[in-house]
Amino acid sequence: MVRFQAIAETITSPIRTIRHPLLHVSPLYHARRDANALVMDQLRLRNIRDQIGQPGYASLSPTALWLCGTIVDAQPGKASIKFVVRREMTDEYGLLHMGILSSMASESLLMSVHTLDLDLEFHCEEINLELHDHAGLAQVITAIAEIDCSENEELTGSCRLHDEHQRLLGTLHCRLLAH
Repeated sequence: MVRFQAIAETITSPIRTIRHPLLHVSPLYHARRDANALVMDQLRLRNIRDQIGQPGYASLSPTALWLCGTIVDAQPGKASIKFVVRREMTDEYGLLHMGILSSMASESLLMSVHTLDLDLEFHCEEINLELHDHAGLAQVITAIAEIDCSENEELTGSCRLHDEHQRLLGTLHCRLLAH
């Protein structure tokens, strides 16, 4: 097992502003909290769910577009995305590059955050990637991510990456802080 760890100074990536009534309560939130507001709160999750099964889901992230994943499932705080290993994702030995595996996990975690309805911006404070096995060209990798938002302005997330034979390829854990 190989461990990779980075601190916020080296990888800080802000996540777009999103809303969540449990984490941020403003006067504007109280003014609009009615039946229509409840419908609007679920709009982001519904938009994500509408893209389930579509290769290359709509994203503002150039990395997500390049990875060309397919959303498998999306629940509040959870997301599952499948990726197919292409030639440009491999190293000179035909194995999936560790950075690409990390990007797949990162995209799944980001999607999990977007399934929530948060009104805060976050940056990655700590990330830990554990590699368990390798993948090769044309393999299908599923990244299953889950976010825990039990802390007020801190999220913790984890992502498990499996191949099509359910072999665990890696796990990624991260801590996101609001700023």
